Amino acid sequence: MRKLLVFLLLLILAGSTWAQGITLPSTSIAVTDNALSTRVNPAWLGARSGVEAFFLVPYDSTGDEDFGLAVKLGPLGFTGDWVTNDQQQFNRYEIGLGLPFSRFFHFGVSKSWYRAVDWEGSWNLGLGFRPLPFISAGAVAYDLNRPLREGVELYPTYGAGLAVRPFGYRLTLSGDLLFTKSTTHDYGDELDPLLRLEAVPIDGLRLTGEYRTDSQIFAAGLSLAIDNVTLGNYRRMNENGDHLASVGYLHLTSDRFRNFFSPPDHQIVEMTLEGEIRETEAPFSFFRPMSGMTLRQLRRQIQEYADDPKVDGLLINFNNPDIGWAQMQQVRRSLEDFKATGKKLMAWSESYSQRDYYLASLCDEIYLLPVGMVDLHGLLAELSYWKGTMDKLGIGAQVARVGDYKTAGNSFLYYDTPEAEAEMINWLLDGLYDQLVSEIAAGRNWEPDTVKALIDRGPYFAQWAVDDGLVDSLVHHDVLKERLEDQDYIMTSDEAYWRTGYYQEEWPDMRIPKVAVIYAEGAIVSGESSQELFGGALMGAETIAGAIRKAREDGSVDAIIMRVDSPGGSGIASEIIYREVVRTTTGKNRKPFIVSMGNVAASGGYYIAMGADTVIAEPGTITGSIGVIALKPNLDGLYDKIGYNTHIFKRGEHADAFTLSRPFDEEELALLQDGIEEFYDDFITRVAQERDLTKEAVDDVARGRVWTGQQAQERQLVDLMGGMDLAFEIVRGQLGVESGAALDLKVMPEQKGFFDTALGDLVRLKQRPLPKDIRQALEPLYLALQVYGSEPLMLMPYKLEVK
Repeated sequence: MRKLLVFLLLLILAGSTWAQGITLPSTSIAVTDNALSTRVNPAWLGARSGVEAFFLVPYDSTGDEDFGLAVKLGPLGFTGDWVTNDQQQFNRYEIGLGLPFSRFFHFGVSKSWYRAVDWEGSWNLGLGFRPLPFISAGAVAYDLNRPLREGVELYPTYGAGLAVRPFGYRLTLSGDLLFTKSTTHDYGDELDPLLRLEAVPIDGLRLTGEYRTDSQIFAAGLSLAIDNVTLGNYRRMNENGDHLASVGYLHLTSDRFRNFFSPPDHQIVEMTLEGEIRETEAPFSFFRPMSGMTLRQLRRQIQEYADDPKVDGLLINFNNPDIGWAQMQQVRRSLEDFKATGKKLMAWSESYSQRDYYLASLCDEIYLLPVGMVDLHGLLAELSYWKGTMDKLGIGAQVARVGDYKTAGNSFLYYDTPEAEAEMINWLLDGLYDQLVSEIAAGRNWEPDTVKALIDRGPYFAQWAVDDGLVDSLVHHDVLKERLEDQDYIMTSDEAYWRTGYYQEEWPDMRIPKVAVIYAEGAIVSGESSQELFGGALMGAETIAGAIRKAREDGSVDAIIMRVDSPGGSGIASEIIYREVVRTTTGKNRKPFIVSMGNVAASGGYYIAMGADTVIAEPGTITGSIGVIALKPNLDGLYDKIGYNTHIFKRGEHADAFTLSRPFDEEELALLQDGIEEFYDDFITRVAQERDLTKEAVDDVARGRVWTGQQAQERQLVDLMGGMDLAFEIVRGQLGVESGAALDLKVMPEQKGFFDTALGDLVRLKQRPLPKDIRQALEPLYLALQVYGSEPLMLMPYKLEVK
């Protein structure tokens, strides 16, 4: 009701008739960065994203049909004046484009034209510079093409403005000068300086005042913002108080203004955790609708709820999100930070998967649908072996490797799990199981033995879960919300909370350190990054090495964080990426370089990470697998079965060594083994150098052994336990800024453009997806073939997934 009353009040104030031409609300060459920038200084069109529009109605005129419009779509702007009063009749249009040269320096251009009058349009240029949150400067040149108006050629007009904010965006003081020339005066003769004040005493209320010192013209304005709608009025008068011009306006924005009407206090934000939790934004796709969010988005949302004084609690609806073990540990830490504020943390689910319950166990209150389940059952590793199938098909495989623990080829060589592989799987499961047990125990205030006993009795139907203390209450979702509302909480969905962002009124600060965040995801291959057949990412050496090189050579970048989530891949491609890391940590353009390991950073994934200044892993990260392997399939037997024949013509004894129609002979296999052992020796030599260990010490924990992040830290393969939050803190320390200080993040590599993504969609549209279980079983073979050739592989033997 209050919103409606204010809306009607300002509509009355706005009036309905016009003065000569369009009168703009209060503007400044150095300040105005909204849809009016097209007319004032087109450089500021590029200062903010989003969509906005002004509807302008001048009044106190002889006509009632004049109207103005200003629209901004990101960096593009358009204005239109429709003037049809008794004194003037014309239409004026202007389009503009603003481009940022950097975060602090902007350039813009605009072009105007007229209809209904024989006037030439003009070309205008603008510049804007905002290096600090308390200062802004602008310059503009109008009528650069010297257009004709009623037979008179206009001289260019030049303008300059300077603004300061002594107390942030609440108070802006600015001054503008216009340098004009005509047949009666030269540049600088009639400056008529404009002094301007803009104040925001309370959120949503904006007051403006202006004074032109030479012509002694005063102006005042008032506007009231209610979320995405602003209504305002502006009035100009002379020194005697006589009215000169006025305008009422409606300002619509895609982002909402902070105001004293919203949001309410005592909110419980309800968020749903579902879909894939990705490391990076998925590219736009017509044919692959994406659910879920990025890990960074999820953690930022939780942090926002923790910091917002109007939020009293968080209710999480768990719906079995697709999230890795290390990612879950980062999310759990964010929830721990939320809980430490003293706000309510609650969980509800129709049925809790084990991943769900791992996170929900931290909550103060855990609720379950009365007919739901808690699927707490422990950990399972199921390995696939293709040897029997390959025998039946007549397909053989040969592997050269160093160490019994480099097991990437075992699925093609054995009918069942060999002893060394079983030993390694067991120590991995032991490490992850201990983490699962200890963290659930800490969340529910139990002893670890209690959790182990509960796991052995699982899974649990609803009442069993209550009886054993796994959940606190059985309740339907609507009943739970009613209970919270009865306690005077206001339920707010996360969609409503984040429906639009806040209108960014603060100016940037060039003193904020700029950090490049490079996401290195997927199996490592030569060339550019792409999507592989089974839907996962392929990390192209050209793409990632290029991103590191670009960040190193960018003088505005102060530090680099590389987020690694990779099982390894091509040894040659890994070397190319590693070389760029080393050049960054030791070269003349040296910059702090931190690696944060995600769910997996093994073999080649570890290789590209080890050269960083600091290597961080989560306790549940899968890493290590320091070793090298080469794989060759042999289809000779299959060719015999299907009646297929090949005939080889060659020059050179071993020209046909890598053909699929025969196996390696003993000499060729021995040569390959020698090469693999040399590559392995280079690998452990570099690990020893980077980790300050002896080669013998590295060899004792290498030869293909895979470790959890916690186990790797105990063996000095990584430095610290943590995630991206810790990486940012280390960067702050190295750059000499205080803990928690703002960082300007530049995410790399840049995503592919719209047309490249659309073309890839059209290609993949013809591929019929296999069932998930078959895709997962075939993935190791596909990845091996993806990088197959004469080069060695740094590839982890399998993918571990906790369900």
